[in-house]
Amino acid sequence: MAKTTGLVNPVVAVVGYTGGVGTCLIVAMERINLKPFALVRSKTMRLVDEGDVPVDYTLLENRLLEA
Repeated sequence: MAKTTGLVNPVVAVVGYTGGVGTCLIVAMERINLKPFALVRSKTMRLVDEGDVPVDYTLLENRLLEA
């Protein structure tokens, strides 16, 4: 694998993180010091350093594009 320079942290939104796969993804991200940009459940979502808000995929899309 080629070594790259100037890496930028990816922006990750974890949708459906209360099940096994989502939980494992969050644990793996913690191990590599990668903080999720958004955590989305069926009724609420939490964006970076904000409290829970009702799920709004348009808002999520806009915030991801801004990041």
